[in-house]
Amino acid sequence: MTRATSRTATSSSSTAPRTCSPPPDGTRFSSAFIENKLKFSPYVEEAVAFGTTDITAMITIDPATVGSWAEHERLGYTTYTDLAGNDQVAELLKQEVHRANAELPESIKVKHFPGALQAARPRRRRDHPHPQGPPQRHQRALRRPHRGARPRRRPREHDQHRLLPGRHLDQAGHHPRHPPPGGIRAPATQQAAPGLEWSAMSNFLTQTIYGVSDGAILALAALGFVLIYKSTGVINFARGEFLLIGAYTVYAAFVVFQLPLVLAVVVGILFAILMGVLIERLILRPLVGENAISVIMVTIGLAAVLKAVAQLFFGTRAVTQPALLPRTTIEFAGATFPLNRIPVIVIAAVVLTLFTLFFQRSRHGIAMRAVADDQQAALTLGISVRRIFAMARALAAVSALIGGVLLGDITEVSSRLTTFGLLVFPVVILGGLDSVPGTIVGGPVIGLSGQYVSSYWDPGPAQIAPYLLLVAILLVRPYGLFGETRIERV
Repeated sequence: MTRATSRTATSSSSTAPRTCSPPPDGTRFSSAFIENKLKFSPYVEEAVAFGTTDITAMITIDPATVGSWAEHERLGYTTYTDLAGNDQVAELLKQEVHRANAELPESIKVKHFPGALQAARPRRRRDHPHPQGPPQRHQRALRRPHRGARPRRRPREHDQHRLLPGRHLDQAGHHPRHPPPGGIRAPATQQAAPGLEWSAMSNFLTQTIYGVSDGAILALAALGFVLIYKSTGVINFARGEFLLIGAYTVYAAFVVFQLPLVLAVVVGILFAILMGVLIERLILRPLVGENAISVIMVTIGLAAVLKAVAQLFFGTRAVTQPALLPRTTIEFAGATFPLNRIPVIVIAAVVLTLFTLFFQRSRHGIAMRAVADDQQAALTLGISVRRIFAMARALAAVSALIGGVLLGDITEVSSRLTTFGLLVFPVVILGGLDSVPGTIVGGPVIGLSGQYVSSYWDPGPAQIAPYLLLVAILLVRPYGLFGETRIERV
C-alpha cells in the first residue's frame, strides 16, 4: 500500500491540495473532501486523511467541546492528553467517524483512525509577534516570525487539470480578480449545508435526552421533599444526603457483601424505610411545636452528619460499581447518547406513576392527603397523625434511594451526589412546595434548562441557571405553578 506524503511549508502562502492515489475502482478524490466530512462534527478540530484502499484518518479533538462533553458526563481527567486517551472519548469519535462514512462513497470510507490526538491550546497573546517575545538589552534582535512566501512554479503546457470536489488541481490559490455580478456564490450543495442542520438537530435531541433523564431523577428527589412538607410542614435540607446514603447502601449490599442485584435493592429499600422512621422518631418528632427556623437548622445539621457518616465508612473518593443499566451508546435520529439514559426515564416515570396512584386510590394515601390538608380534622376521623408522619418519612427515603441509585449508576457514587441534590429546591419552587404533579413538571424543566445553557452557551452559567429560574418564579408566582395559594388574616 502506497501513501502520499505532504510537506508542510513554513510560509503563509497556500500550497497545492493534497490528493490520494486512486483506489482500485479508479475513483479520484481529494483528502480535503474526507477531512471536511469529519470536521462537520463539533468534537473534531482537525483531521488528516491518507491512504489508498484503506483510508486512515488522524483526528484531533476540540478541547473546548470535548471538555464540556466530559464535564457533562462527569469524566475525571487531569489534562487534555488524558482526556484524549479516554475510552469513552474514543467511542464518541468512533460514532462521529461512522456518521462521516455514511456520506462517503464505499471506496473512500475511513477504515482506521488510531485514536484521538490532543489539540494544541492557543497560547496567550504577547506584545511581540515572536513567540519568545521582544529581545532583551543584551540580546541580538530575533529573526522575523515569517520568512515570506515561497516562489510558485509556473504552470506548464503538459499539466493536466482535473475537476475535484470543491477545487481545481494546481489552482487552489487562484481567485478571480473581479467577481461576477452578484458576488461569488457557493455551489448548491454547499448553500443548503444539510450536514450543519443535521448536526444542530442531533445535538438538540441529545441534550434533550440528557436533560429529561436528569430531570426525572430530580423529580424523584423532589417527591420526597414534597411528601415531608405536605405532611409535617418541614423544609428538609438533607435531600442530597439522602440520595448519597441510598446510593452507598445499594453499593455496599451489591459490591461489598456481594448480594444479588434484586436482593441488594430490597435491602436498600428496607434500610431507607428504617432510616426514615428513626429520623422521624428520634430527631424530628421532639421538635413538634417549635418554630420553623429551629427545625430548618436541625435538618441542616442532619445533612452534615449523614455526609460525615458516609465519608467515614466509604471515604471521600468515588467508588466504582458494576453497571446496573446498559452503558452502550445508541444512535437515534442522528443523536448519539448512552443507552442507560432511557431506562432512567422509564424507571422514574413508573415510580412517579405508582406514587400518584398511591395518593389517589389507596387508603393510606388518602389518609396522608387528609393529614396534609387539616391535622385536627384528621384526628377527629381517627387517623393516626404520628403514623402518617413516619410513613411520609419512609416513602421520602425510598424515593431518594431510587434516585440516588440511578444517579450513581449513570455518573459515579461519591459525595458529589449531594451537590445534585441541591437542585431539588428550584424544582419544588417551580412546581409548588405542596404539589406532587409539580415535581413531575418541575424536574424536566430544571434538567432541560441546565443542559441547554451548557450546550448552547457555557457550562459555567449552566450551574446557576436553575437558581436564576428559581428567583424568577418567586417574583412571578411565589407559590409555584401548581402550588396552593393561601391567604391568611392577620
